[in-house]
Amino acid sequence: MNWRTIALSLAAAFLAGCGGPRTLPWGGTGDILKLSYYRVNTDPRTKKLEPTYRVVMSQSWREFRGDAPGEPFGRAAPGRVYSGFVTDAHMRACIADLTKAGIGGLQPSEPESHNPHDLHRKAVHPAEHEYTRVITIGTEKWHKSFYYRDQQSSRDLIETFVRCEKLASAYVQMSIMIQSEAVGPAFPKER
Repeated sequence: MNWRTIALSLAAAFLAGCGGPRTLPWGGTGDILKLSYYRVNTDPRTKKLEPTYRVVMSQSWREFRGDAPGEPFGRAAPGRVYSGFVTDAHMRACIADLTKAGIGGLQPSEPESHNPHDLHRKAVHPAEHEYTRVITIGTEKWHKSFYYRDQQSSRDLIETFVRCEKLASAYVQMSIMIQSEAVGPAFPKER
């Protein structure tokens, strides 16, 4: 599956408001969902390593929990935090796709176990930044993070993480872009 196919299917799911199954990894059901992705990008102009944090939350999350994702990763990416909200059905479909891709078989950790200062330090370290990638999914009752560094014990875990990472990255990016386009430009065009 290429990026264009993922982007088109995400846009169709978002616009149609279609949903997926309500069953979530580790049991439980619900609509109060979030998906976040923390990673390091290289600034094309300065070549400096810049941690970024993107999070997408369901409308039910916003109604129940507000605008805050409730995890420490935003503090590990100062000035590079992007968030958005999507329909509950779209969020369920995203989590269902990640479940099919095998996210439930990865080595999980609790988001609170990641110290933001240590994570930022690793993110900008030349030897560690490639391993500093974290996907988090959650509800109002539970959340799990999947740190790339923790998946290094087997090739199967590495491949599963990379497969899930591609989906998570596309979901958060596409959802934030669609929401930004729906809101429109910051300043209206002059007539």
